Formats: sequence, C-alpha cells, structure tokens
Amino acid sequence: MSKGHFTVGLNGWSCDPCVWGVTWGRKAAFTLFAGVVGLSDPALAQSWQATTFDSGALIHAGATIPGGALGFGCTAPSPQGRGLMETGDHESHRTEAYQLVVTFADSLFDWQPPYRIDTVALQVGTQAHPLPPLHLDELLGSGIYLPMTDPAILALLQAPSLVVNTGQGRAWQFPVDGLSGALVAAMQVCAGRWMELGAPISAQMNALLARGVIVPPVAAAPAPGRT
Repeated sequence: MSKGHFTVGLNGWSCDPCVWGVTWGRKAAFTLFAGVVGLSDPALAQSWQATTFDSGALIHAGATIPGGALGFGCTAPSPQGRGLMETGDHESHRTEAYQLVVTFADSLFDWQPPYRIDTVALQVGTQAHPLPPLHLDELLGSGIYLPMTDPAILALLQAPSLVVNTGQGRAWQFPVDGLSGALVAAMQVCAGRWMELGAPISAQMNALLARGVIVPPVAAAPAPGRT
C-alpha cells in the first residue's frame, strides 16, 4: 500500500490494516498519515522528537513521532498566567503535577459502545504493562493519564522495543529511536515548572531526582542590588 497524507473530517478515511497517526486540531479536523505497520515498515525508522511550547496559559511538552499515532505529553502552568479560554487550552489535554498523558490515534482500536477499552497494554521489550481504561474522546483525542513514575513510563526510558497491544487482536509496533531522550526532555520541562511552583514531590519522584533522570530547576539569581 502506498503512503500519503490526507486532511479529513471526523467521519473521514478508514483503512485496515493501516495505522492512522493523528494530529488533533481544535476545529474537529486533523491530518492523517497512513502506513501498514510491520517489522520492515519505514515508520519504524522514524525518530522520536521532543517538543515544547508555551501558549501563555500552559507550558506544553511532549515526545512525538511523525504521524502522531502515539504520543506522550505533559503540561504545567505558564508563568505568563493567561486564561485557558483565552488561549484555547480548555480544549487540550491538561496534566496534573508530575503526570503524563499517553495519547493514541483512535483508529488503532475497534471502538464499540460504551466506547471504553480495558485491555490496552504497552509492551516494552518482553514486559507487558497494562494501562488504565481508555475512553473515546473525539474532542481532545483519546488518552490515558499516568504518573511520571509509573512502571510503564520508567520502562520506556530503556525500551529495546515498543508495541501497543489493544487486547482486541491488534498490536502495533512503534520505533524506539530517540524515545528515551525525548521523553526525559518533556518530563524535565513539566516537572521543573511544577517544582518551581512548589508542587509536593513524592518519594518516587525523589528517586528519579536521585538518579539524575529529572534535574531540579536552578534558582534564579537575585537581581543586581538585591539580596
């Protein structure tokens, strides 16, 4: 099957056995990338990238791959202090302190009423990590929230391979090149901001700090003439 990019509405293209990577917009339109997933598929040669931007209301950080069929992201309050409605962030995933959201393209799954899937797992190497229930969310994009210290997240920092097992007879393999670095970079941005804001640090997060996975933010130097 050939590959291409399409822009469609909510009831657009379907393809089986294709993976559709989704970049969600706030106007109910999105760009899809189609590609048959297999061990020799060129998509597996793609590298993960760290992304960061400040909307004015939230700092967004993430680990992404082209196509966006799977992603890891987090947010923290922006120092600019703008409102969520003003910036449109009320229509985006928002994470709590030291938390990540794992986002999935909805077409990776076979959605049936009541549009909840309890069987999703991240298989990292030979170890399967069952995830909390996944609910269909056509506005924000379907995602699962996990603490940064969740075993599945920690396993991804040294992942030899990565498969999303739907538990529905489908399993999708994703690349791991650059994953650890992009994930740590995203976690650093959000965790650093939450630490600046004084969010309590759990014993598990302290363990990451002790390992040097996350580095505490450096206190700002006093302005000249001040103590």
